[in-house]
Amino acid sequence: MAKKGNFSSGPTDNPFAAALQHALGGYTPIGEDSSREEGKEEVETDASGLWVHLWIEKKGRAGKTATLLEFQSGTDADIVRWGSLLKTHCGVGGSVHGAEVLLQGDVRSKAEAWLRAQQFKVKRTGG
Repeated sequence: MAKKGNFSSGPTDNPFAAALQHALGGYTPIGEDSSREEGKEEVETDASGLWVHLWIEKKGRAGKTATLLEFQSGTDADIVRWGSLLKTHCGVGGSVHGAEVLLQGDVRSKAEAWLRAQQFKVKRTGG
């Protein structure tokens, strides 16, 4: 037997709307406030003129290829942030150890393009 009545699930009828909005950090549905462009995020790197050495390595990695980047300057927090952004941009896993960022696979061209777009000076070393 079907229930009769008005069962709209608009924002005024939802008892959990306030909790959901709080949990999502002030989420505003699309169309309500379209002042910022969706999906476009400006990344501030402060990397103008910083050198990065870029190479691939297979030795000691069970035959698997890894792309390595060595940042010549920058704070540890900056390098961790840049490593995270690089992993996201290239769509791979990896890790950060000191001034060195390891990306899984041969993603030299993607990493180099992203670094150059962020105003880094890139030096490809090795083969």
